[in-house]
Amino acid sequence: MATGDVKWADKMESAVYNAALGAINKDFKALQYFSSPNQLLATEKSSMAPYGEEGLSRQAYRPGFDVECCSGNVHRMFPNYISRMWMNGDEHEIVAALYGPSEYRTEINGTNVCITEDTSYPFSGKITFRFALDGAPVKIPFTVRIPSWAVNAKLTVNAEQPKEYHAGGFSTIERRFKDGDVVELDIDMKPRTEKRADTEMNVYMGPLLYSVNIDENVEIIKDQFKTSVAFPAYNVTPASKWNFGLPENPEITVVSTGKNGFPWTPDSTPVKLKVTAFEIPEWRLLGNTTPGLPGEKIQVSSKCEEIEMVPSGCTRIRMTTLPIVESCK
Repeated sequence: MATGDVKWADKMESAVYNAALGAINKDFKALQYFSSPNQLLATEKSSMAPYGEEGLSRQAYRPGFDVECCSGNVHRMFPNYISRMWMNGDEHEIVAALYGPSEYRTEINGTNVCITEDTSYPFSGKITFRFALDGAPVKIPFTVRIPSWAVNAKLTVNAEQPKEYHAGGFSTIERRFKDGDVVELDIDMKPRTEKRADTEMNVYMGPLLYSVNIDENVEIIKDQFKTSVAFPAYNVTPASKWNFGLPENPEITVVSTGKNGFPWTPDSTPVKLKVTAFEIPEWRLLGNTTPGLPGEKIQVSSKCEEIEMVPSGCTRIRMTTLPIVESCK
């Protein structure tokens, strides 16, 4: 972050909102030792890097494992993220580096300054900063981050004519801020696909990585090593189709669910995607192991259908990186 390169902030957001949230049970009472973008099985026998018999359970959602490092450190995730949302530069510069609902307080030349950030980010790119000062106006270089994935961004001060900014940089407003000033940042979030090699694809919107929404079979375990009624472990397996491939240019529709409150489950997320896809019938589970991707573009004879994708951080089992397919019809 100290380099001034936005890629590090982008990576931090991606790690927290996608990988980290995808590796915990949503009540924060269980977590995975090993997690993966593609994991159809999260059970006491599904780990692909077992390190002996005890390690076979390291991909299950458990309150504890044969080692304590993850359980002892997972609580640091959000405090570390929040502590870096706001940063300082030279000459009283205030930098909004990572986004989310928050409040920043400081004192500049004897004036108390409070900036309140109102947003539903990462589900929306609309961010409002409200300035409250208890004294005379103060000169503040106020800097915001335009993520590298942004299509474009508009920055408005007190509803004046907005200025447009390109992706991948920090933009600074230098002015004398007064009590009641409002800065609005509107980052254009559109669904996008990113290829991995020539045969695989991921779907994103804003900082969020999306996964196939898979129904779950759940076994609750309360009487094993490091489990209890209050802190159980979970074996999670798929209860619906997951074996889909995406065409080269899938059609993607954004669905606003209208849900409020805790957003990190498939049922409570405020945003879902409808994506055109093809089922691959011959792509199946392999015992206790999530199967690898086909490795080459494959032709499918199934009909094109619409699948539902949700933020990866909302899931416990998921298919995230999908093969690119061609219809032979």
